[in-house]
Amino acid sequence: MPPITEPDDPVEPPPAPQLDVVAYTDMAVMRGHLEFAGIDRLTDALNAADSFLLTDVQVESLGDGAVTHAAVAQVARDDLVAIAAGGPRGDPTRRVRTQAQPVVIQSGPYELTGRVHALAGADPIGSLKRRRVMVPLTAAQAAFAVAGRPRFDSMDLLIINRDLIDAIHGPHDAPAAPAAPVAPAAADAVP
Repeated sequence: MPPITEPDDPVEPPPAPQLDVVAYTDMAVMRGHLEFAGIDRLTDALNAADSFLLTDVQVESLGDGAVTHAAVAQVARDDLVAIAAGGPRGDPTRRVRTQAQPVVIQSGPYELTGRVHALAGADPIGSLKRRRVMVPLTAAQAAFAVAGRPRFDSMDLLIINRDLIDAIHGPHDAPAAPAAPVAPAAADAVP
């Protein structure tokens, strides 16, 4: 067996993988990178933390459209209306068979549309209200204005902040204010 030797120069660990995200707040749209080393599902990570760091951030003001850049920005979950992300899906062994139902959500300056996933036969809006604070929508769109001009962002996954919902309804129903949330389920059933 060959002898084990230590290298002369310490080996640097590889950089943590970065996930490209778009964060929607009441005041701005922020595009940047979120480190996701050790994260199984982004929804779980957002529910577990009170804030998170974005790197290489572009911040676009909703009010005047001004764009600024920052190397790092800390975003509090309480300020986050929604966050869009691409990349790999979570652990397939944690998935539960659900039915996707369309919803329309008004949250601050955004109209968010997409599909909330609920157990077969369950009320999708009721299910959303019983979940933890950050809830995924699939096949989603965010409609909003930047400097008075309409914008529509489409994405496969949009994770919304349930606590910041002003109104929610099905695609053909009249909007209703959300009821007070109940205790979250032990585990969110998401695709």
